[in-house]
Amino acid sequence: MNKSPKLPMTSLKDILIQKSPAKTNTLNDIKITSISYGSYKAVSYLHRNFRKGVKRMRVGLEINRSSRKNARFLFIFHQLLQVLPTLASHQCCERWMGPEVAPELGNGIPMKKLGGNTDLAHLIEHIMIDLICRLGEMKTCSGLTCGYQSPRNRFDLFVESSGKKVGAFSANLAVFMVNSLLMDKKLPPHTKETIQLAKLVFSNPRRKYSPANIGALCNWDVSLSKYLHRQLEKLGLFHRVKSLSVA
Repeated sequence: MNKSPKLPMTSLKDILIQKSPAKTNTLNDIKITSISYGSYKAVSYLHRNFRKGVKRMRVGLEINRSSRKNARFLFIFHQLLQVLPTLASHQCCERWMGPEVAPELGNGIPMKKLGGNTDLAHLIEHIMIDLICRLGEMKTCSGLTCGYQSPRNRFDLFVESSGKKVGAFSANLAVFMVNSLLMDKKLPPHTKETIQLAKLVFSNPRRKYSPANIGALCNWDVSLSKYLHRQLEKLGLFHRVKSLSVA
């Protein structure tokens, strides 16, 4: 029988919002520290749109980036629209349950901004939602971004998912894309094709994929097929999901 996770004892305001990120050094601005799949009934009351019986991914994040460097948020969002145009139609803070008035929309994007590194964690949540709907063929999907009181750069994302493998891959790809935009100011090479191939793999999960048959199926040359196959391996798509702990 699944058990609900023990969440840090804190107020709802502090669960949802943090403003003072910790100052630490790491090669990547955003790092996944844990990933698991389960019911997580303890967070159900925090989001009215969470559906009964639908399991969720729990993704732990560390964001080691000065909030002063997050001024390019609008640029990052618009770059993501090139490969995930449906991000523009997301709804955010719908049926808000927080103790304060829901943040206002701004800058022409459908995401409520809270400030600091919370915005990056929240963006990862929305990318995961978009990818899970796209790859896992979910018609609707809801998520929640939770920030810890300590350490202040730690977040837990809870996102509904049709399965643990599609949820884990979506988390890996979301962090990979945002880290690339933060550090290189551009999306990783062939991101659109990476998503296209992932959709093909998830729609035909029993089929074996190699660079040779990928090229034949998608009409790509050998070098591109090999590159994309390596990318999906790095992002965990061709691995068994035994390493994921089920809550």
